[in-house]
Amino acid sequence: MGEGSHLDSQGPRVRVYNSQMRYKAICTKGDISEKNFVVLFLKHGYTTMDQVSKFRALTRQAMSDLISNYYLNTHPIEANFVEDNENGHYLIFLQGWRGMKHIYGISIHVEVKQNGKVWIHRDSSSVTIIDHLEKAGIPTSQMVVSWHPPVARKHTEFAVG
Repeated sequence: MGEGSHLDSQGPRVRVYNSQMRYKAICTKGDISEKNFVVLFLKHGYTTMDQVSKFRALTRQAMSDLISNYYLNTHPIEANFVEDNENGHYLIFLQGWRGMKHIYGISIHVEVKQNGKVWIHRDSSSVTIIDHLEKAGIPTSQMVVSWHPPVARKHTEFAVG
């Protein structure tokens, strides 16, 4: 069991949250299995805190891999990875000087929200963070591409929001 679920004297229980973070419960002894309970709620747009934790860990790993593998040769520009695990923000930003020009900006910004959706706020890199997140195990149906207008999102393979 993870941080989103626990066992007690009544049997297994699962904490499930909807997009407004309203607490939903409860799979108790004699109800449907815990696995089926979670699958049922995920199909209806709910998420478990375990899913949020998993997506945050996968995002953190994908971003770390990008820094290690793709941002090594940016000298004299520094590539920095900033992570805020508590709030679910992960950024790669560039800073430095190229001749007389100061370089500073966010290359990639990903946020894993409490509803389990992975928001790609910015990707101005030559590598596509979406591909790396998908390879890491996050389905595109859980990713929101924030620069797509909300009315257009429903026509893509990505989440609406």
